Formats: sequence, C-alpha cells, structure tokens
Amino acid sequence: MKKTPVKTNMERQRTLALFFGVMAVAIIGGVAFWMSSSDSPPSTTSNIVSTADPTMVANLTAIPQTAPLTGAAADELRALGAQVAGCGEYSDARRRQMNQHIRWLLFPAETPQQVIMAMEATNRSLIFGMADFTANQWVFNQRPPRSCLRDIGLKLNEMLVAAGQEPLTTYEQASQP
Repeated sequence: MKKTPVKTNMERQRTLALFFGVMAVAIIGGVAFWMSSSDSPPSTTSNIVSTADPTMVANLTAIPQTAPLTGAAADELRALGAQVAGCGEYSDARRRQMNQHIRWLLFPAETPQQVIMAMEATNRSLIFGMADFTANQWVFNQRPPRSCLRDIGLKLNEMLVAAGQEPLTTYEQASQP
C-alpha cells in the first residue's frame, strides 16, 4: 500500500494562494479582453478639444502660463483664506479643499489640467464649488445666523457676482445677525 504524504498547513496555504492568484489573473485578463473588444471607439482628449468652445481652448492653454494673482483680488482671496482658517465649522477635509481652491485661484499655473477641463477653464467654477459646499455645510448645521460659514458664504456670493455668475440663494431665508 502506497502511503500518501500529509500536506503541512504551510503547503496548503501556498496551494490556495497559487490557486487564487491564477484565478485573479484569469478574471482580470478576461475583463480586459472584454473591455478592449467592445464596439465603442476609444475616447481621446483630442476629440474633446477639437469640439470644444474656442474660448475654452484658449483658456486651457493660457491658464498654465498665467502669472500669480496680485493686487486687490489676491488680497481678497488671502482674506478669505484667513476666514476659512478661523472657521471651526469646516471639517479638516473641507478646509483643505477650500485652501486648495484658493491656492489655484492665487496661482493658476498650479491648477492640474484635469481640473481646468472640469471647471471649463473658468475661475467661476472654483468659486462656485467653494460657495456650494460652504452653503451645504451651513444648511446641515441648521442655518445658524451667527455662523462663520454664513459670513464666508456671503463673501463667496459677492465673488460669484463679480465673476459674472448668479449668487446662491441659500442665505436669503436667514435673518441678519
């Protein structure tokens, strides 16, 4: 009678790891093959740019070469940054996001191309983003009239109007502090 060797626990783990590794590679390979054989043509950024508004295309090339903001506009953004820093009603993640948007407005050349494309190459999109999540947090906090979020939101509304965009109406229902 032939004696079957007993596998150790370590050998079983190696066998299972090898089996699952081969299965994972097979699944990933199958999905990659399936996706590459779909009927839709691959998208390219050249298609997007070639059909884009000429003004947006010009902005996409100009923004990465733009000098840092100076003067009263830069001072206004730095003051907004100080308000954000002093507002304990933002989460750390939201404060970082606000600071990043302010930084991109101050130093446009640092704005990643994907962000420039997503915001349609206008600063209004960055300002609107800050205004929108500030307003949402203020509403979530049950609209306290003496909130630093409200003060920042009202300032962002002024900036939206100056940039040619409608202000958010979120603060109209609140009483003045």
